[in-house]
Amino acid sequence: SSGLESSSSSSSSMIDGQIIIPFFLEGGRFTINNVHYVADGTELIPAADTPFAEDASFGFTKSNLLEYVEEKTGGRYARDR
Repeated sequence: SSGLESSSSSSSSMIDGQIIIPFFLEGGRFTINNVHYVADGTELIPAADTPFAEDASFGFTKSNLLEYVEEKTGGRYARDR
């Protein structure tokens, strides 16, 4: 487990999880309403519709981050969970 100790002084419980922070300003990446986009000029393209999604090692087919996590975990973390 890669748990983190709570930063709250009133709690010493462990947190077991991961944080996904889908933001990369310099790369023109934004997340709006759970959908990750890549800026192309003034247009926002869903990330799964860009060449980044076709990467041989890190490719993906979902732009919605709930679906992306489900896809990348092989369903271990379901979208509706």
